[in-house]
Amino acid sequence: MIRFLCVGWMCVGVCLGAARAQTPPKADDDLNDLMALRSKVMIEAYQLQMEIRQMWSDPAYTSPEIEALRKKHKALQEEILRTQTEIGAKVEALPELQPKVKKLEETNKRVEELNKKIEEKMR
Repeated sequence: MIRFLCVGWMCVGVCLGAARAQTPPKADDDLNDLMALRSKVMIEAYQLQMEIRQMWSDPAYTSPEIEALRKKHKALQEEILRTQTEIGAKVEALPELQPKVKKLEETNKRVEELNKKIEEKMR
């Protein structure tokens, strides 16, 4: 999806840049009007494209096949989260990270202590 966003904006940029490069200094009103209309139509097409691309997650648009794919998508997202958590735990367990992990624990304890002191002062 990001690739399509980049391509869409790149198209707009290239077209606008090409229009500027090809436009003579004294363009007539018809040419200016056409270029402005083209820009509006390109923006409208881009907005429609983005709206359509986002509808995949809208439950109003569904079928049994789409629901099966949405279920598969959710399962894959959950698997990615589990894998990220597993990677994080294994990285944290590396010996070279232990000083940082220990410092984080100490810093979190300090935050808790400060929170308690603040609470006591607010009573």
